[in-house]
Amino acid sequence: MNCKVMIAKLKNYMELFKQLFERLDNIQKALGRIEARQLCHKKPADFRDYEFKVSSQTGEDGIIQFLIHNIPIQSKIFIEFGVQNYTEANTRFLLQNDNWFGLIIDGSQNNINYIKNDPIYWRYNLKAECTFIDCDNINNT
Repeated sequence: MNCKVMIAKLKNYMELFKQLFERLDNIQKALGRIEARQLCHKKPADFRDYEFKVSSQTGEDGIIQFLIHNIPIQSKIFIEFGVQNYTEANTRFLLQNDNWFGLIIDGSQNNINYIKNDPIYWRYNLKAECTFIDCDNINNT
């Protein structure tokens, strides 16, 4: 392996570590907010009090955590569609943090290829399908 290839690989690993540390920091902040709420024994005024973001676009990770910890759920299975490359998704935190499994769907084969090459695909029980869902085929998909 030549130096240029090694340097390129090291840069990729550094970027992955940077992303990992950013996510860990977000998780740590979210856990701190949850612990502070529990210590205060206060009921939140609305769902926004539960919001935190690790993999979701805004605060859905926290809201989903609140829901799954307060509503009995028999099967830890999810389906999410329109996930793009699945780096920002509502179910990713469930997959990684709570050992859920499921199906993700996107209409772009490039996005599905990206997901299937991401370590999350082989580390967790995740299935990715390339399908475009519309009102004519939603019941068949």
